Amino acid sequence: MSLPQCILEGVQRSLFGLGYLVMFQLLSMYIPTEFLLSDEYSILPLWQKLLYAGLWCKVYLYKYLSVFILSEASCIMTGLSYNGKDKNGNNLWDGCCNIYLKKYESATKFSDKIQSFNVNTNRWMAKYIFKRLRFLGNKNISQCTTLFYLAWWHGIFSGYFMNFSLEFFIMKFEKDVSTFIENNTFLCSIVNHPLVLPVKWMFCKLWLYIFLGYPLSAFVMLTYSRWLKFYSSIYFIGHVIFCGWFVLATGVDVIRNCGKQSPIHDKKDS
Repeated sequence: MSLPQCILEGVQRSLFGLGYLVMFQLLSMYIPTEFLLSDEYSILPLWQKLLYAGLWCKVYLYKYLSVFILSEASCIMTGLSYNGKDKNGNNLWDGCCNIYLKKYESATKFSDKIQSFNVNTNRWMAKYIFKRLRFLGNKNISQCTTLFYLAWWHGIFSGYFMNFSLEFFIMKFEKDVSTFIENNTFLCSIVNHPLVLPVKWMFCKLWLYIFLGYPLSAFVMLTYSRWLKFYSSIYFIGHVIFCGWFVLATGVDVIRNCGKQSPIHDKKDS
């Protein structure tokens, strides 16, 4: 007698989860969180600090991946995650999926990482918080409020609020840069050229690898004294880039809007 399909699917998913759990247990011994706060780390060159922080982030997130996948596997085995059939008539077992593993591992943008990680929480926040703030008429305010609630949901440690605040600035930076390139025909033709695409992919992967751990460090370190020491050791480079961009972009928008309104005022004065 053959085993039910849900058992086979669940076992397969469990193996993925156990694989990530083993990698976390083994690799976290060589690059623990405390290393980022050590004197040994503080004397390293900046580029090495950023690479180590990126590696620490990748390893640390394996813990969350293993938990998500193992939880999903148990739901598959009990049949709770059955989600109908696909267009080819195959059973779908993604009803309780909380991590889009392929999208997560192949991501080259922060938005792809976020959308593929902790999926059910993201959906809940989008449906019950973000979309219900439409009356504010401003997506930035709605997003800030949603992220503030998400931080408060995790707890009252300052690291949670720093993490989700940085997420807002990082997403703003990524969206603005992507929009600028897409709206510029010349730049768009360059970055999408077949010879440039491999370089673009490597750059985006490296950028994501380095700065994904920047906000996460505050989330993990929790207290002000700990995450401040870490950010000081890397000269607040993420704050300078992402928060600096937000200030610059906001200033440009204000000047641009003032420029558009000035002719109207001139006509009224005349």
